[in-house]
Amino acid sequence: MRLSEELYFHEEDAPPVWKAFPYLDPTMPFLRKTTTRLAVAGRERDYPLNAIRFTLFPGRTDEEVNTLFYQSAQRGVAAINALLKEHVPECFEDLEIRTPLEPFDIFQFVKDAHFNFESGRREATFRNRIKREASEACRILELGYRTTTIDECPLVLNALQYAPVLRKSLEDLLGFTNKTTCNREGHISSCWDTVPEIKVYSSKDRAMPFRVKYLGPNQTYAPNYKSILMKIYKEREAAEEIKDYLGAELIVEDDRERDALVNFLRRETRPIGYFERYKDTRKQKTGSASSGEYGIIKFILRIPVPIQRTISMPQIFYERVPVEMQILTLEDHKIRTERPEVTHQAYKRRQFLEIFPALFPRDIYT
Repeated sequence: MRLSEELYFHEEDAPPVWKAFPYLDPTMPFLRKTTTRLAVAGRERDYPLNAIRFTLFPGRTDEEVNTLFYQSAQRGVAAINALLKEHVPECFEDLEIRTPLEPFDIFQFVKDAHFNFESGRREATFRNRIKREASEACRILELGYRTTTIDECPLVLNALQYAPVLRKSLEDLLGFTNKTTCNREGHISSCWDTVPEIKVYSSKDRAMPFRVKYLGPNQTYAPNYKSILMKIYKEREAAEEIKDYLGAELIVEDDRERDALVNFLRRETRPIGYFERYKDTRKQKTGSASSGEYGIIKFILRIPVPIQRTISMPQIFYERVPVEMQILTLEDHKIRTERPEVTHQAYKRRQFLEIFPALFPRDIYT
């Protein structure tokens, strides 16, 4: 198969991804392990079933673990295939990942993968179909595990549960008043006064668009596995480590106003330290998936919401839920809406190409 060099432009970034997620490593360390070899040789049918049960599906029967893991793997595979169709459709037929047939048995699946791995090692080149089948089996195990952790990630669940409270907390802090109509480029139609005396603009009905990121259409609870998996592999973080499941956006007049708004938020919300994960995209390094054509200041703001504990304690406890704040100027917003190369879709393709070599290693697919 001949794949374009564009797909492997970020090949040097693949090894750190494999180190963080070894099931994606083209050397297949899981199938090389002595533990795996001995379990397969000894027909130990509880391997790796027991480990998967303990970590992902405690208390479930063998049949339930096999079924639930298979369903998770299906969702993960469907997400990666959808990314291929969306961003490199010309390669989809050659790269499509195929889930195994039902009924699914984890031990037998690992046994077959190990057989392919060992058979491939005995070949002079250890290439082509048999190597790819062994590698894809490892990737299916990775996707089954990763998708389950997304489904049950506390930060995803908190984002959905607390979104209305968090939105109101920010709106109360900024105090949007005196909505007026305006006609600015980028389809800006309204503006509001705020407590810090900074005008905020929007093309939406609300002064501050606020969304639960990575969810399905119309913000229904159907995790957007495409976006979350890309984020996980790009940042080399577990689902529980991602901090931007909630996002709020503010558009102001110019850089002076933006700096004033950042200073206001810092003064009113940060008793000590700096903003978490503060980033000015105008200063980012070349090669990042984010466009350098326009600037965004972004950072994580943790907002407290009261929670109930099942244990009996008199105090009120708070969950400090992370929200990614993004602040743009009117010019930034105009560029974002008018230049195709910096649209969200273009950004997503650049992001996918950053992780492509890790998901589809050159040694396996060329």
